[in-house]
Amino acid sequence: MKHPERHTPHTDKPKRPKKPQQLQISGTERKQIRAIEIAADNYREARDERMELTESEVAARDALVQEMRKADVKVYKFHDHDGEEITVELDETTKVKVRKKGARPESEDA
Repeated sequence: MKHPERHTPHTDKPKRPKKPQQLQISGTERKQIRAIEIAADNYREARDERMELTESEVAARDALVQEMRKADVKVYKFHDHDGEEITVELDETTKVKVRKKGARPESEDA
């Protein structure tokens, strides 16, 4: 039986059709270790969450770079909601560094 060719979205090369799953023969089943399967599932979920966060981090960084360029600012300092001084630095290669310095002095007003 010939399968219709499938194309990947980023190339024009046809993708191989998926092979049908091999049938299990009685007595040859693979050994199942439930603890490994659970640990692997937990890892995969954590990895997928991290990848989603990476995408939103990149978008937030790009927005920060854009705002700093629009304001023509290379270094910006401010105090966050916890009173810590935050320094944001933009270099020529569009890398942004955001660092906490420490708690804001008590005598300073917000």
